[in-house]
Amino acid sequence: MNDAAAREDALARVRRYHESTKHTVASVYGSRHVLDWANQPDPFRRYEGAPIHALSRAPAIPEIGTFDVLDRIGTGGGERALDREAVSALLFHALAVSAWKQLSDDPSVRWSLRVNPSSGNLHPIEAHVIVRDGVDGLAPGVHHYRADVHALEERAGGDVVPRRFGEGASVRIVLTSIVWREAWKYRTRALRYCLLDAGHALGALLAAAAALGIDARGSFEFDDAALAAAIGVGGGDEEPLLVVALGTPRNGDAAKPSAAFVGTPNPLSEEVIEYVAIDAAANACRTPGIAAGDVARRVDPFPGVAAYVLPRKIARDEPFARVARRRRSAVEMDGKQRLEFDAFATLMQHAQPPLHVDWLRSTERLITLVAYVHRVDGVEPGAYAWRPESGELVLARAGDQRAWAAGLSLGQEIASHGVVAFSMIADLERAFAAFGPRGYRAAHVEAGCIGQALYLGAEALGIHATGIGAFYDDDVHGHLGLTRERGQVVYHFTVGRSVFDERIVESSDPFRDPYRGAP
Repeated sequence: MNDAAAREDALARVRRYHESTKHTVASVYGSRHVLDWANQPDPFRRYEGAPIHALSRAPAIPEIGTFDVLDRIGTGGGERALDREAVSALLFHALAVSAWKQLSDDPSVRWSLRVNPSSGNLHPIEAHVIVRDGVDGLAPGVHHYRADVHALEERAGGDVVPRRFGEGASVRIVLTSIVWREAWKYRTRALRYCLLDAGHALGALLAAAAALGIDARGSFEFDDAALAAAIGVGGGDEEPLLVVALGTPRNGDAAKPSAAFVGTPNPLSEEVIEYVAIDAAANACRTPGIAAGDVARRVDPFPGVAAYVLPRKIARDEPFARVARRRRSAVEMDGKQRLEFDAFATLMQHAQPPLHVDWLRSTERLITLVAYVHRVDGVEPGAYAWRPESGELVLARAGDQRAWAAGLSLGQEIASHGVVAFSMIADLERAFAAFGPRGYRAAHVEAGCIGQALYLGAEALGIHATGIGAFYDDDVHGHLGLTRERGQVVYHFTVGRSVFDERIVESSDPFRDPYRGAP
């Protein structure tokens, strides 16, 4: 099979995966899946035997507003020098543990929350930090980030990772995915959630880097197998999805051949169940992308005259450091809160910040955001497509959308009890044309980045948010009048005032489990 035929075969496998994992009433209510709690995967990866280096648990970060940070994400050009304190602050405000929850009737049942959100709080995303020589306070080598204790595990010493991964930056963060953590609960649809979670993690890193004044660039184009081997996860249960390059790219000597890696990865479950459809799609997405070339320009899936033009302003704001660490996924909303017009405009104008990522250098944005407006002062209820470049809302469906928002989201009332819900519509056909099957990754990651911006924006406005990965795919398309060529839904979201969750246990040291003590 030649390269072109192999690419077409891989693309067909991705298309089959997406179609086969669409939710329908029959698939949801016909499912007999029961969670095997005894086999739940460990949410934390550890490399037994690897030296561990603690990072500062109170790292300094500039006093900067959240919406200022979102405005800076796509600009690049931060000039802060990278050192141990900067890397600590970046990870602390992007990927670390932030709080704990416990069951009121059984305090021994506790679980952690993190700065970056995850579907089902299962956290399939791991981070590996590559440090070149010359970064003050950090040993050159490949390190694994321990989110549970805010520390780096040194897996290999020396400047051992080739420059082509991450533009030769002084510090590079590789985001990997452990699909089994999501598949344990969500089965075949899990790959979608892993890609969305990678987008949330990328958005969290880009935002923290912007707050710190660090230039950060995301990339999804690399040789997967070569990068996996270079960071010591080749042949394991992880696969690389994204590289985040930090700081100005540096010239210099070529990387040395990799030394032997130390540390044995902890087993996550007694039994790992394999899903053939996930493996087929994940393997297909590893196919290298292709140059965008003469890919057709983006066609607006919701043409029409603007119903509203939203001003670009900041109605209110809070410091990014506080918002990033305080962010939680709401589990219930009150169904009463209203949102002022200016606050809504602020949220929307910052929902799709320009992203400093390689796939948007060769094609236009892949996601169209549709807002189901429930209770916003000055905006009639309805479903509106958002045009971020012009600040326009275009009416897609008129009238009260609360029942639709909940019904399309598998009957989840939180989608109707917020002030506004969202559908993220991906131009998968253009993504495939630009990057082949690898475009599936780009579209979902971009959606996750938007979700992270909505999380941060809602918190800064004094309300809350939550991502919704489950929805009746084709019913969403029917409701919005979409054909496959015009776009397909990949993510739902909702914003509003949450009902207080009494299970959250605040702690002066989030890295110390209030029940079990230090990890």
